[in-house]
Amino acid sequence: MPPQTARTSAHPTQLDTVLRHISTAAGVLDVLANNVATPFLDVLCATTRALVLSAQNVRRNKNECTDLLESTNQLLQAILVLLVKQDSKLLSSSAVEHLGRLVETLHKVHHFLEAQQDRSRFRQFFKQSETTGILKECHAGLQTALDFFLLERYEILNDIRDLQLTADNDHQEILQMIQSIQPGNNEMSDSESTFSITKDSLNR
Repeated sequence: MPPQTARTSAHPTQLDTVLRHISTAAGVLDVLANNVATPFLDVLCATTRALVLSAQNVRRNKNECTDLLESTNQLLQAILVLLVKQDSKLLSSSAVEHLGRLVETLHKVHHFLEAQQDRSRFRQFFKQSETTGILKECHAGLQTALDFFLLERYEILNDIRDLQLTADNDHQEILQMIQSIQPGNNEMSDSESTFSITKDSLNR
């Protein structure tokens, strides 16, 4: 009889997927931390990578761990949008303050993940009340950060959409001006005037 081999999942789990996304975000944060003068980015990057390592070894409460990491991933994506779309400008003081609080929350998330690796039933029994309290604190801290950073991200993306909409409207206006010029139907002075208006629109 051939030796039996361990059965492995052919498809990545939800935890695997979110960890891959967080790991990618950590790489981007590392680059930004070395090029953007924003406080807490280096600590946020190190903490994020520690989360990935800890989550790979969890043995219990995987659903709770996955929920925490899903929220963490949403936050990281929102923060990256803020950092990249602001053209390397410094974040607002309130954003920096929330970033510092987020780092503290992620330390608690890391502590919770570490607790899920402990295989000792005796220690697990005495840590149950502690980990339950930490889990509540993690969810509360992540939700506070989500409320702030997702709103900031939404406002920035709306500003970008408004700029794009303005540019598209200007483009349509220029096309209409060009189409209104019919060869032979206007005097030279009228054509020159229209061309001057078109140039001004292009230079706005």
